[in-house]
Amino acid sequence: MTRKTFSFIIMVIFITAILAGYFSLFYFPHKHAADTMKALLDNLAANKDYVHLLDSSISNKSFIKYFKANELGYEQVKTRRTGKNTYRANVHFTIPEGLVPAEFIIKKINSEYKISSLPRIVNVHGLLIKKEAGSSKKSVEYLTTKGGVDYTITAHPGFSPDFNVPLTFTFMGKTPVKIIPMQLVTMDKILSLSDKHIEGINMGKLTTENLDVYRLEDDMPHYISPSSVPSGTGNAQIFMADNKPVAMFIKKNEIPISTVRVALNKSNFNGLLHSGIELGSEGTYYVETKAAPKLKYKFTNTSVVFKNESGEVGLYHNGSRINSSENRWHISTEKTPISVYSIKRSHTANKNSTSYGGSMEITPWENGMLLVNEIDMEEYLYSVVPSEMPVKFGIEPLKAQAVAARSYAIRSIYSSSMVKYGANMDDSTSSQVYNNVLHQELSNKAVNETKGIVPLYGGIIADTRFFSTSCGYTANYADVWKSPNASFPGPQIPYLVSLPQYNGETLDLSKEKNLKTFIENKALDGFDKHSPYFRWNTVFTGPQLNELAKKTLTAIFNSNPNAVLVNNGSKYVREKNLPDIGSILDLKVLKRGSGGNMIELEIITSQSKYKLIGELNIRRFFKPGLLNLNDGSSRKNFPLLPSAFAFIDIERINKNSISSLTITGGGYGHGVGMSQYGAYGMANKGYDYAHIIDHFYPGTELVKLY
Repeated sequence: MTRKTFSFIIMVIFITAILAGYFSLFYFPHKHAADTMKALLDNLAANKDYVHLLDSSISNKSFIKYFKANELGYEQVKTRRTGKNTYRANVHFTIPEGLVPAEFIIKKINSEYKISSLPRIVNVHGLLIKKEAGSSKKSVEYLTTKGGVDYTITAHPGFSPDFNVPLTFTFMGKTPVKIIPMQLVTMDKILSLSDKHIEGINMGKLTTENLDVYRLEDDMPHYISPSSVPSGTGNAQIFMADNKPVAMFIKKNEIPISTVRVALNKSNFNGLLHSGIELGSEGTYYVETKAAPKLKYKFTNTSVVFKNESGEVGLYHNGSRINSSENRWHISTEKTPISVYSIKRSHTANKNSTSYGGSMEITPWENGMLLVNEIDMEEYLYSVVPSEMPVKFGIEPLKAQAVAARSYAIRSIYSSSMVKYGANMDDSTSSQVYNNVLHQELSNKAVNETKGIVPLYGGIIADTRFFSTSCGYTANYADVWKSPNASFPGPQIPYLVSLPQYNGETLDLSKEKNLKTFIENKALDGFDKHSPYFRWNTVFTGPQLNELAKKTLTAIFNSNPNAVLVNNGSKYVREKNLPDIGSILDLKVLKRGSGGNMIELEIITSQSKYKLIGELNIRRFFKPGLLNLNDGSSRKNFPLLPSAFAFIDIERINKNSISSLTITGGGYGHGVGMSQYGAYGMANKGYDYAHIIDHFYPGTELVKLY
């Protein structure tokens, strides 16, 4: 053998060894991994044992279930190494629309090849396709949305899904393998809605979680918060999955504004939760549950009693239990009012019941029951207007009050702040006082002659806030209320601005000297001059002030720590705890609104300095033991200053001791919007209700909605 031949043989052996090593390292492991992948799919298709091919760590086997249920066809594309003893298998599965890709992970474990990761099969209910975002021969991109968040999804071009309607997507990994419509039902009327349920008249309560709500505008869905859905909304389209509501469409024109749902407080307006309710009617009335199982009873000229029974409401008549239900009870009459014997109001204090028009509903709630009165809007206003304004004020102020109250009620419907209670508002000062006095002929006339009329600003129903009495000036909205993020001052509202309530030149009452001169002007011919609260004063001794401050400042800090700032020696800061107050040495108004209302008060004590923020907090800080009014009368133990339109005079024993403090002011209420006594004064000067509304809400336009 020649040296040349020997060298050739050695080279061949070397190359063979390299190739053998290559196949040993790469080809054969790839083949083993690919064989394992194929064995899994073949065994699943043939309904043979497959468990020995899976790594015991696999917990989610949704793919196995889906593969068997849908008899998927498959093509193994390729297997490649991704790490030491780890391989990724890419498989194409056949669905009606074409081929979709999926990935599997295979690992070599103790010389055996096992599937260690399967594609996840996930059903996503309620995805709504907004538009196509791009396409190619192999795929289509869709812009979808759920829960107000947008997502881009890549799908096979063979799909032809509906747009702008909630759908159920089945994903294999990140790829849709099925897109189907959802079950659609119509809820005749939404009674209540929370983060746990939605309730309809005939469907009762349906358990829900993360309900997506869309308002249809020109047939296009726009995502809104579920808390924005008013109680009473009709014909809602509910998209169901697994017998649970997932998404809902509502239309603005299905939100009734000519009826209102009022949650009724107990006697003395002492809370909405009733432990027992007794009601009846002088005529025939019906008590029924309209959700299954349906119950219906007829009564005439008698009363029935409802009792809370651990999540249900029991119905009793003449002491005997008739039935109980976890569903809402509906009470309706043929013609006569419903008499509620368990509620007393001002005009029924000496009677055995309080009467209500419309219908009633009773539902279990926590440890009690809720009582809701559904009534025609105008009939509701028959009881609101005389409860909010003295009828003696006359027809034009009453018309203005009716318009303001109607606007407030409709805005309350749209705000849906009480939808979880199945109501639009309650019957107390938290909303509008309802049915606290009897209907009056003149106030009924005011309601009837303004039926359906509200002021609009920029096409939106105006915020028609009102209060009792101005000092001769109203306040800016921003100087009284916080912004939505709880910061102060609040946002500017163009028609809720500081305005003079007299015929004359405007003044800058944000300056201390101007405000004092204005309040002391006894010749002011203000629209509100007939109110006993047009001017008032109250006096505190030094000891009274010190004792009061310890209670009120502490109470304000505990309820709203951001309202009380503490001086750290160089600036005012928020503190976690309120330092010892000590004795009050001085009080200074640091800031006033443009109408003169106090919005920042500095309190200097022997221990520290405090800044009190907000007109209501300042009013709460001073709690008059005796309030002297403009008409010579007085009120004892008044809960807070009547208004923040006031100035402070201090008498001293020495620089470290206050002898007395006098607060002189004018007006009663927050001072924003319409002054009721101001409306009365304007009517006395010949203004009609339209001019009154235009004066207090400048720039608004009166429109008849129905």
